[in-house]
Amino acid sequence: MRIVAGTLAGRELTSPTDGRVRPTAETVRAGMLDLVGPAVAGARVLDLFAGTGALGLEALSRGAARADFVEFRPASLHALKTNIARLKLKRCCRVFNKDALRFIEDPRPLRPGLRRPAV
Repeated sequence: MRIVAGTLAGRELTSPTDGRVRPTAETVRAGMLDLVGPAVAGARVLDLFAGTGALGLEALSRGAARADFVEFRPASLHALKTNIARLKLKRCCRVFNKDALRFIEDPRPLRPGLRRPAV
């Protein structure tokens, strides 16, 4: 699995080996981000059920300013944090160790600007 486009295009991402993670396919990520196009530049993205972080990391590669990742499985958290560190993106990423469904019930960490249109 790799980053498809942007400043980090071609960079490999690590994934848990337990088979429980099904990362978003490269073509799906590319299509989703191509669809929103220029809206990604400078945006703050939220990657729920982040897994490896592929979607949020792809958005950062394409010019998003910040990414918040929500994941609670230990193996996925390890892969996510490894990917962020390898890509040297710690300064623009936050990782929340929480179940995504519970996180959206009380999104206090994201409250400022949360009501703006989402990418």
